[in-house]
Amino acid sequence: MTDSSDALAGVPATSYLWPRVRQSADHAKAANTRRAYRIDWDDFAGWCELHRCAPLPVAPDTVAEYLVSLADAETLRPGSEDPL
Repeated sequence: MTDSSDALAGVPATSYLWPRVRQSADHAKAANTRRAYRIDWDDFAGWCELHRCAPLPVAPDTVAEYLVSLADAETLRPGSEDPL
């Protein structure tokens, strides 16, 4: 992702400040950081879909369950030496 188009998708451009909002979003983080955020978000959203829960607004329990599932996946990963 090299611009804010994904991050701002679906946000209505109703303000005369919209160009500044888009520019600010484009330059707020490095391209690789935005790419990493997109990958992490897609992973979380996919996990939510699989477990039939809403990614937004997210419940604290949902975040906790997601983090535990990540820890479990790391523990069960082939080649992993130490369980958590």
